Amino acid sequence: MKKMHFCKDCDKLLKLEEKDGKLYALCSCGSNQIVEEQIVTSERQERKPRIGRGIAQQENSLDGFPHICSKCGYDKADITDLGAPYGDESNIYLLKCKKCGHTERQTDGTSNSR
Repeated sequence: MKKMHFCKDCDKLLKLEEKDGKLYALCSCGSNQIVEEQIVTSERQERKPRIGRGIAQQENSLDGFPHICSKCGYDKADITDLGAPYGDESNIYLLKCKKCGHTERQTDGTSNSR
């Protein structure tokens, strides 16, 4: 295995460049030196497989918050809590109908369920 080259002044990893048939190790601090051998690696890191698309992408089609849609009248909705914009105000909720996808915004903390 070949050795890695580090700067003698600042201990940073050196960048190798070839000029005039010679190999130079250059540093961002301005230091440079002539190198006789180049860094060669054959190691590869394995990529970890991606698992899922995240928790926000998964929807449960059976459950729902009791809310009557103003567009189609369906009585179940997905609810998203956006939090309170200021400390003295109530939370903002988005209610998305499970049937037609219509979204309503609610800020007073009440719902129109039966």
